[in-house]
Parts: sequence; structure tokens; C-alpha cells
Amino acid sequence: MYDTDEPASLEIAAVDVRAVRANGKLLVQMSWLDPTQDSAVLPEVPNTPPETRFHKLPTEAEDRFFDAAAIMFPAKPGAVTPSLQMGDPDDPVHIYYWNAARGPMLMEAAGRGTTKRTKATFAAHGDYDRGRWTVVFELPDLASGTPLAFAIWNGSQKDRDGRKYFSVWQVLK
Repeated sequence: MYDTDEPASLEIAAVDVRAVRANGKLLVQMSWLDPTQDSAVLPEVPNTPPETRFHKLPTEAEDRFFDAAAIMFPAKPGAVTPSLQMGDPDDPVHIYYWNAARGPMLMEAAGRGTTKRTKATFAAHGDYDRGRWTVVFELPDLASGTPLAFAIWNGSQKDRDGRKYFSVWQVLK
């Protein structure tokens, strides 16, 4: 995907996903083995969304990448499965994204290259213990039959943007 990056090896072979409904919410736990904890404390996300900035802001940490996880589902209830490349114009998606450096961010997209942060947030908690990440997301209580897709970014492999591990659509029961 990035011609300056070495090809990634298969460091993350599997992700365990568990879901439970509680108090009108859907709690989703993602857990995976990762030999490195790629996280840091960074300043808050700038108020200006990156898609509106003319120039990227220089940073001392430009060579650092962080572990992250996300859950994507259709924005329209009962929609067919949108494109795995961030939905499409007729079938947009919601993306619940958690980053080990900055925490949770709610995003939306309607196709490749359209991903935008919303001002909304959600509850999420990530923990790294003895080579394993466990991240719990609090989503709205989605209906049975809702398709979900999952993604993991491995910071030590310079994963970012579309360079990630991702699933095909899975149907919520």
C-alpha cells in the first residue's frame, strides 16, 4: 500500500471478538496477541480535521505508529453490506475507532477516502497485558442481523490508514 514500507509479516494471526448486550448497549471486546505495545501519550487531537488542513502539521513523532482497533457497521439500519472500503455513497458506515495513543474516536464514511471524524465520542477501554491487547467498545444496541467488520492496526509494522488487518463482514446474532 505504501511503496516506502517493507511488506508486513503476519504478526497478528487472529482476533478474538465477543459481544454482549447490557443496559441498552452492545459491548464488544476485541483481544489479540501483539508482541509490542505501540502506544504513547500525545497531545489532544487538533480541532481542525485533517481532511480540511492544507498542510500536514510537522511533529517530532512522525515516525511513530500506534496500535489501534475499529468496528465498522452500516449507518442505515437494515442496509445490505456496504463496501469494506469504508462503505459507499448509497450505504455509508459508522466506524468506532480506538487508538492506543489517543483513545476512542467516532467516524463516518461513504467510500474510500471519505472517512471523517465526528464530534461524537463513545466509551472504550484498552489494556495491554503480557503481550495481549484487550479493547472493549460500547456501541449502541444494534439489531440482530447487523453486519460488523473489524480492523486492527499494528504500530510496529507502521500500519495506518488502509494498511491494517481487517475482517470480512460478520453478522451480529
